[in-house]
Amino acid sequence: MTKINQWMYEEKLVDATFAEKGLFILPVGGCGSLLAWLNFDLFSKLNEPWFILIDSDKGTDEAKQSQRQLHRIRAKYPWMQAHIHATFKREIENYLVFKEGKKTHVFAPYEDVKQHMYDF
Repeated sequence: MTKINQWMYEEKLVDATFAEKGLFILPVGGCGSLLAWLNFDLFSKLNEPWFILIDSDKGTDEAKQSQRQLHRIRAKYPWMQAHIHATFKREIENYLVFKEGKKTHVFAPYEDVKQHMYDF
């Protein structure tokens, strides 16, 4: 995500990088990692404002587990409701648009993008 932000900055698509805005992206893995963060109360130990954005995993077996973990986090940190989200689409990659010449490929919202990444 940081590399995409840097590229967007270089292409003048955004006015600042995450670092310039004082944001630090901490990839924590899938919904199983969220459970560890919850169980060890790691969110409160950050001592910094935080925001969660996870893949919705819609169309997969993990979707219900992801929603369950987010529900538990919202219950434990109710004052952070506005900072806890899942993507609408299956995964963050579903928002990417690939363009090559006049060809454009947009992934379907719940398509498994990782199966197609090497096709481009």
